[in-house]
Amino acid sequence: MGLLKHKGKARYGQWQIDGPKFNIDGHYPVSELWARARSCWDKILAHNGKSVLVVAHNAVNQALIATAMGICSIFVWSYFK
Repeated sequence: MGLLKHKGKARYGQWQIDGPKFNIDGHYPVSELWARARSCWDKILAHNGKSVLVVAHNAVNQALIATAMGICSIFVWSYFK
């Protein structure tokens, strides 16, 4: 999509009401992000104690931290303010 944050809020602001149930063309971006973040941990942890550099955008980093802590996507708005 490539929208700036303020333009995205104007166009898709309803996602803030119920992020995990928000969908765009049949996709649930928040739930999908959380699922991808959870699956990334298998790859990250497969390095058996070796250093791993993770480079990602803010939302991905927040999802990685939240999933590592066991926080599900229903609390997304707590992290994306």
